[in-house]
Amino acid sequence: MRPAEPRDLDALVQLRLENGRVHAVLDPSVYRVPDTSAVRAHFEARLMADDNDHVLLVGVVDGRVLGLAEVSLDPPPPAHQILLPVPSAHLHVVVAVPARGQGLGRRLELAAREWAGCHGAQQLVAGIQVDNQAAIDFYDRCGYRANATIRLRD
Repeated sequence: MRPAEPRDLDALVQLRLENGRVHAVLDPSVYRVPDTSAVRAHFEARLMADDNDHVLLVGVVDGRVLGLAEVSLDPPPPAHQILLPVPSAHLHVVVAVPARGQGLGRRLELAAREWAGCHGAQQLVAGIQVDNQAAIDFYDRCGYRANATIRLRD
């Protein structure tokens, strides 16, 4: 596990597009496969950003980037909200389909948790699509618990 570098750009783009394809099948009314150029621009900007509240960590197997953990520190909730002011971060882990089930995602999650903790986060939040049982099972195995449900109405 290591921080992403500019040389990882193509792999990051492919991981995001693959993730989009998986989610678009789960619920095409909510998810899409994003435009490649938009994904590339996002990761170029993230790789060039000089901030301490976001990180891209990659999992490399046999010299190939096959996994990504994207971590973003959350701002504290405003005083008028009911959420406790627990320092937190959002986490998104993606592992290429051929590399799943080999522990790469778990190692990425651990590296992301360590990074977040070193940056003051006491809690990680992973948003998971309700029908994505593989992701639910993954995060459950990593010690996450169900906390909220988002309801959509068209």
